[in-house]
Amino acid sequence: MGTSIGHRHDQIMSVPDEFVLKMNDEIDDVMKQATALGNPEPALDFAASLAATGYLRGIQLARLLYELDEAWSEFNTDDTVEDAVFKHMGTSPVTFSQYTRMYRYVLKNRPRLIGKPIRGLIGLIAAARDDEFNDDDWEEIYSAMDVAGMLRVRDRVRGIQTSGHSRIVVEHSRDGYVTARQGDETEELGFLKRKPLTEFGRRAIDRIQRGSGMVQR
Repeated sequence: MGTSIGHRHDQIMSVPDEFVLKMNDEIDDVMKQATALGNPEPALDFAASLAATGYLRGIQLARLLYELDEAWSEFNTDDTVEDAVFKHMGTSPVTFSQYTRMYRYVLKNRPRLIGKPIRGLIGLIAAARDDEFNDDDWEEIYSAMDVAGMLRVRDRVRGIQTSGHSRIVVEHSRDGYVTARQGDETEELGFLKRKPLTEFGRRAIDRIQRGSGMVQR
């Protein structure tokens, strides 16, 4: 039976710096082993073991899934990274996307957020991706004592966006035509190749769509 990832740990935690360093060292070691072998199995096995444990391992798992996503083209496999993670862990593509984006946009450059509830960190993804928080907003998030406090900052910031300062939404149609929209302005950006000739090309297109937060219209 696969292991799913939940959000049971909603408390604020104080995380010693040495534990963060240990978590990162473990990920670096397993990714070096996997890429040296050209086989993601060691990293996927480690990811499955992390998913079955507590909050801090969940934070570690987010970084590991992010690193796997970034390095996937180096592995000799026909699976997509989402398929491989699902086979090894039973983790859905939606949860995979949540965890990788949480690390990419929220945690990667803000280690002070380690110890905050995962549910709150996931709730910050879109606003962080669109660079809607200023330094004062981030300080307020760092000081928040619970999920509700974190999301209050997000809701306040996103609620005051005007048409002149609203976030950019990138959309693609089923045939791959890409449009950018900000407030009342729209610009057509052309076609994103939908049938690349190579497997790595297909993966590159998938990464572009996931990394930019594109939505299908």
